[in-house]
Amino acid sequence: MKRADWKPVLFVVLLVFSVIAPVTSSGQVLPSNPFRGNSTSTIDIDVTYISRSPRYDYDATKNTPAVGDAVTFTAHVRNRGASATGNFAFKWYIDGVEASSGVATSIASGYERTYDLPYTWQQGHHVISFFADPANAITVKSEQNNLLT
Repeated sequence: MKRADWKPVLFVVLLVFSVIAPVTSSGQVLPSNPFRGNSTSTIDIDVTYISRSPRYDYDATKNTPAVGDAVTFTAHVRNRGASATGNFAFKWYIDGVEASSGVATSIASGYERTYDLPYTWQQGHHVISFFADPANAITVKSEQNNLLT
């Protein structure tokens, strides 16, 4: 095989690695969810979005947090299933490093809860993740919506 023939193979290997183990720009491995769920479950925990406060207008003089500013990340978690979730563990990650963990109380069918992570802003861009039921203790319809980055 000629050297030029290796480029597509190398690209595929890098692509597969980036899907299996995504990393931050600083090289930290991001959390991943290997679980797949059970289609017969009547529970579906869904991390719908993560917000940050305070929020800034994009065209304002100050439109991003400054180093040392207090911010709060809020994970919005909904139970899209027909049954209550029961209590479940959760973890917050900043730049691929676990920042906080806790236990959420049961969420009734159709309801949403929020979970806050206070943070003192550090220099640079950051990757924030919230993982509901990271140990897969609860059988849910879809596991892939339990982690949001």
